[in-house]
Amino acid sequence: MKTTHIDDVDKIICIGDQIIDGVYKLHSKFTHVLNFVCNDILLAIVDSSVGAGPINIVVSNVLEFADCSVVKITQTKIYIEDSHEFLRCEIPIYVSSYHAISDFPRMQLRKNMDILKTFLLQNTHPNDLTFLIDVGDNQHNYQNKVCSTLTFSEALTKRIFYGCSKIKAGNIVEGVSFLKGCGYGLTPSGDDFNAGLLVGLILFKKLGVGFLDEIYKTAIGNNIFSNNFLYLARNGFLTEKVKNFVSSLFSDSGDKMQRCAKKVMELGETSGSDFLVGFVFAFEQL
Repeated sequence: MKTTHIDDVDKIICIGDQIIDGVYKLHSKFTHVLNFVCNDILLAIVDSSVGAGPINIVVSNVLEFADCSVVKITQTKIYIEDSHEFLRCEIPIYVSSYHAISDFPRMQLRKNMDILKTFLLQNTHPNDLTFLIDVGDNQHNYQNKVCSTLTFSEALTKRIFYGCSKIKAGNIVEGVSFLKGCGYGLTPSGDDFNAGLLVGLILFKKLGVGFLDEIYKTAIGNNIFSNNFLYLARNGFLTEKVKNFVSSLFSDSGDKMQRCAKKVMELGETSGSDFLVGFVFAFEQL
């Protein structure tokens, strides 16, 4: 096996702090992301447009590793195929943890959350879940919204609506169970929503550990990507884009918050938006 020269270390920008040792095999590849799996645990090689995350290896050029099928992680080294070997101690580590917020400026937070809801509705995607958001005193007529704006199948959309109505009524676990697996794509919209909901509930210290675990266990399904993201959400391990967004919520700059939210919304076709809608629902539980 070739040992990478010291200057080759620059090919890796940083590695996530939740990457587990193992031999990962290629699962899928996209323009900016290469996904690898080891015993149902994900690892992703990404470029800077995706950014740092708990299970991401951020590289300067994804195309250089596009033909790789195996990544081996050990306590001291990272092997990408047989042609790249890196010392972990020479690579910056991205710290993904973000602790629950026990004391925060509620007025500023509420102001920014109101701005966020309006921003989401102004940047809606035909297939995302922004139709579930209430703004101001005029609540959306969900049934009309479902029929007039979404391209989801009617049955799927009604299930999403029903699950969210349960959450709004305080029946969070039941609502999460209806949302689980609902939607299309690599990670269904309902799963992205549930991940955002979990992150929000944890950050705002809304519920006890036991209840959070019940929500998490209910949200787990058969989608390997969703399950990994839900695990990270439950444990407060966030991507860099989500961490920046959370931090911006407590600033006095609505513009900064919108810029950070936009970065989150760039994740997947609708994944980022659906995550933020779930986060909004968590805030509404305060």
